[in-house]
Amino acid sequence: MSTAKPARQSAAPKQQRSRESYERVLAATKRLLTEEKGADFTLADVSRESGVSVGGIYGRFENRMALILEVQLRTNEVMVEECAAGIGRAAAAAHDGRDLIRRLAVEIAESLRRDRDIIKAIVDASLTDAQIAEEGLRAYARQLELFRTALLARRDEIAHPQPEQAIEFCFLSIYEIVASHFGFGRRKSAEDAQWGQLLAQLQHLCVAYLTTPPEPAA
Repeated sequence: MSTAKPARQSAAPKQQRSRESYERVLAATKRLLTEEKGADFTLADVSRESGVSVGGIYGRFENRMALILEVQLRTNEVMVEECAAGIGRAAAAAHDGRDLIRRLAVEIAESLRRDRDIIKAIVDASLTDAQIAEEGLRAYARQLELFRTALLARRDEIAHPQPEQAIEFCFLSIYEIVASHFGFGRRKSAEDAQWGQLLAQLQHLCVAYLTTPPEPAA
């Protein structure tokens, strides 16, 4: 899967006044996405929240999904940068491979928890918009690559005979379990209930899977 950064459908204007209204529109969109309405807001909602006319919004964005896409692209860039920094800190602090696995499991889970409101709204929007879904997969792939690279630096401490496949399975498991916990994709959310216990279980799952030789197939 390609992890190249996508070209934006709308570029930020260069004139200061236009740029300020553009940023207000995006800030309003992000606020609306993280409220109860989620991705079901209207352009009239954005207009009221930002102080920019509906016509002014249409001058920059084709429709509501284009607004969500731009917020998604910005969110993804920040998330990938924060993920890279967190993984770098975990790798520097880890005493051994097991410690690194535990630290990385927490890092990925906490990054999803930190941005859960905006991620949930974008995942909801991706259910009906192919481009938003594709950009979600692109960001997922970029974070997976950071996770995989950090763990493969300790390849000699991974007992699984297919370490890259095993690492990808662990990343997917963390993402899917946290997504289920917080109700991404219109699932029922558990919010912060038993979060510490969930983190411990994720750490145990990843350490056991990566450092214990697999059982022979039945």
